[in-house]
Amino acid sequence: MLARSLYCLAALLSLSLVGVVWHCMTDSAFRYRVLGDEHALLPAIALYVDNGDSLGQVRQTLGDGTPGSHTKAQAWTDIQIQRRDRDGFTDRYPDDILPTDTFVAYSGFPTQFVIQFRDDRVVNLPKAWLAETYSQNGGEP
Repeated sequence: MLARSLYCLAALLSLSLVGVVWHCMTDSAFRYRVLGDEHALLPAIALYVDNGDSLGQVRQTLGDGTPGSHTKAQAWTDIQIQRRDRDGFTDRYPDDILPTDTFVAYSGFPTQFVIQFRDDRVVNLPKAWLAETYSQNGGEP
């Protein structure tokens, strides 16, 4: 009787371990943050990051990212602000770009993805495009 109970306990623990491993390997945020799978970046953003999320939440989900040098980020921001009147600007930046905004880049495949923060909160994230393009099945468009 004791041997059967121990066998059942071992089987339950094994199944639990398999379940945890399975979840980790299918979770795009885990694959990106821990395993460095750049293909998992956009699906992870689509699933776990939203406008209004704090910088801390994004870093917990995706890692620290690359803020880049202040000079580079400021120059990029200035260029974007100067191009406000070009076609597609209001579609890409419905909440505009302010000189005080910060940008954090995440390396991904095929390109990096830059997330805009205002007062340490995500703004202008193209959530509808991400949700439409990247699904839970590993990011197949």
